[in-house]
Amino acid sequence: MTERLAETGIYEWESSETIHNMELEDGVYLVHVKASVGNGPVASDMVLFHIDPPLESSTSPLTPLIDYVIAIVILIAGTMIGIALLRRHKRLQVAPQ
Repeated sequence: MTERLAETGIYEWESSETIHNMELEDGVYLVHVKASVGNGPVASDMVLFHIDPPLESSTSPLTPLIDYVIAIVILIAGTMIGIALLRRHKRLQVAPQ
């Protein structure tokens, strides 16, 4: 692996050779990493490592269902408003003048 400190202060590394040698498939991996400066203390953490992961969808799999439920709610609300207006109209026609 080739590593370098980017201008952002974040270490970047080129790992395509390692990925090829380990025969890793595309996806997201949880990786245990350790880092230290010189003989200083060692920091340890778990990070997500992406190897050309599938694109994250901006829509949820539930979106079509949610759209359907919203349409039904709007339809029911519209029907109820229509019935209320019709009843009011009929009451106004029947009222004595």
